Amino acid sequence: MRLGDEEKRDIANSLRKSFVQITQDEAEIQAFIELATQVDQNALRNLIRALKKIKASTQKSYNNDVAHEKRSVSAYNHLKSLLQSDNRKLTSMIIEETKNHKLYVQRVAELIVKIAQTRKLRKAKIAEKNATIKERLAKKRRYLADKAQRDEERRVIQRIDTIVKRRLQNMSKYLKERVD
Repeated sequence: MRLGDEEKRDIANSLRKSFVQITQDEAEIQAFIELATQVDQNALRNLIRALKKIKASTQKSYNNDVAHEKRSVSAYNHLKSLLQSDNRKLTSMIIEETKNHKLYVQRVAELIVKIAQTRKLRKAKIAEKNATIKERLAKKRRYLADKAQRDEERRVIQRIDTIVKRRLQNMSKYLKERVD
């Protein structure tokens, strides 16, 4: 079956629109249209059907790609906002930890000074304790020496007392013997 010029022109326009989506080269399009108008109608219908299938498949793939890109952009934006939120939290945590670090460094410095003062005081108290122990021992030695001297003095006094009593008794006895 032979086609008229108008039918060939209509088929050529529809083929041009279909093939333009496959290629942008004008020479390829013209060669395809010329070849397509010279083939038989069944082959042309099959070719058009195949091209429409390719177009539908390509459109479906394109739509899938667009949907996937939208999901990817949405996921990217969501993850980006989460990351930015995490970054803000981390920044505030860093600021807080920096303040805490400065506070801890200050407290450590204060405690170092306090420890040094406490050690100095402890050293002074130990020296005072040792001095007190030495003083107590010296006083104890002096007391013991004084006590020993007093004990000796008591013994001497007791001996003197004993001697005096004996002499008084002897004198009493002598006087009694002589006066009687």
